[in-house]
Amino acid sequence: MHFQSRFAHPPHPQQNNDINAPPEVMLQRLRGRMGKWYDLARLLPALHSQGYDSSAVEETTGLEKRLQGVWQAALPVHDSLRQSHALSDV
Repeated sequence: MHFQSRFAHPPHPQQNNDINAPPEVMLQRLRGRMGKWYDLARLLPALHSQGYDSSAVEETTGLEKRLQGVWQAALPVHDSLRQSHALSDV
């Protein structure tokens, strides 16, 4: 049984376009943990480029700076595994 898939939020319908969304939309997704970690991790650099540092993201969303760092460090590994087909879409 996959507990994460059973209890995870459903995928957000506009995941791919969210990095171009207004900061308020990206912050709302992070605050509500609306999506999988690797989709949410993609929002962090977009927010940083719009002037939100990790402290501001933590204050606004509750997503700890430490976890932001873990997500950003793990994202390239995840993407590499996905490209090599070592990961499934589950």
